[in-house]
Amino acid sequence: MVGWQSPAPDLQLVGPQRAMDRIPSMARTSFSAPEAHIVVSTDGYFDVYPSSPRTNGDKPAYRGRIAELGAGIRGTDDRLAVRPDSLALADAVTAWSAVNGAAALGGALGGGRDGNESAA
Repeated sequence: MVGWQSPAPDLQLVGPQRAMDRIPSMARTSFSAPEAHIVVSTDGYFDVYPSSPRTNGDKPAYRGRIAELGAGIRGTDDRLAVRPDSLALADAVTAWSAVNGAAALGGALGGGRDGNESAA
């Protein structure tokens, strides 16, 4: 019978790195549209701020879900399905802002997603 031998103590196996080890858990990308300043997060939401300069700690006027930005922007896991620097995302944010930016800043859309709303 042949016995099992452990690999040398200084031997390290090299293999493919898991995707989650390479991809940061969340990234934020800012877009400045004439109607509002929008910050999109890869973990499934976007924040809407006034176009005026803001300071750290300012709360968004509206927090929306990625799905609101249109078809193809939200993945099956409710996260961003396109690259944060993609033209598709920039176009979707610009279109959403043109239609909803003023209403979001004025409170007509409510506060949006705050983590406490009931499931649809």
